[in-house]
Amino acid sequence: MHKMPMLRAGEWRRMNKVIGRAHAVAYHLNSIYSPWLTFGDVAEKFLSSKDIPEELMNFINSWLAEPWEDKASKMQSDVVMEKQGEYEQGRVHEKAQLLTMGVDVQLDHFWWSVRAWGTGLTSWLVDYGRAETWTDVEEAMNRNYCDANGEIYNVNLCCMDSGYNTDEVYQFCAKWEGICVPTKGASKTMTSRYSVTIIDKVAGHGLRLYNFDPNQFKDFIAGRLSVEAGDKGSWNVYNSIDRRYCDQICAEQKVEHKDKKGE
Repeated sequence: MHKMPMLRAGEWRRMNKVIGRAHAVAYHLNSIYSPWLTFGDVAEKFLSSKDIPEELMNFINSWLAEPWEDKASKMQSDVVMEKQGEYEQGRVHEKAQLLTMGVDVQLDHFWWSVRAWGTGLTSWLVDYGRAETWTDVEEAMNRNYCDANGEIYNVNLCCMDSGYNTDEVYQFCAKWEGICVPTKGASKTMTSRYSVTIIDKVAGHGLRLYNFDPNQFKDFIAGRLSVEAGDKGSWNVYNSIDRRYCDQICAEQKVEHKDKKGE
């Protein structure tokens, strides 16, 4: 009941002293000042997003109109090393519910990794490695992985990069349709994380190609790495993970560019 009188009584105040002639004026106004939202609405949004990095980023950017401290620009391999859990390579974590696999197709070899997923998008690296042939990829994808109690898990979904050897990737995914899907990173920012295109020329029927926004997924991983190892939503690796894997995860840094308008 006091918000509207407070808004009417508000005034704009300069925060920075102008040196010389001012060429631009900027305003900072977050959702707390919105006449269509209550303080409780803003508080509720914060409480519902504070434990989910990508939603917290949206709250900071869109609701508070403040810059997000991008963890991706600061990632070093030590950050990944710190996410080691008390489980061994090749072992499925006891809280896991399903497995996914990612395959990065290079010119003459492959890199693959298998991750286990639990509640709150908590994930654990199960295994990773380099494959030299398509047969090696098949072996890793169809392998039986097990937890400490001997329960068997298999890869539920395998996403394969189609940037190199595209036709061979399509043929492989058609062969293992239902388990393996081709993916392709978009060159431009997308409004959603991914979209689906049907490829009609493969195996005489439509094959689903998943186009995804690489930056959104890199931000997702960076946000997850800000969560304490073992906590809900964390992105974990097995004990004694080697530095090579950590370096690969942090091989890229996000660099923001501004145009002449400062946008």
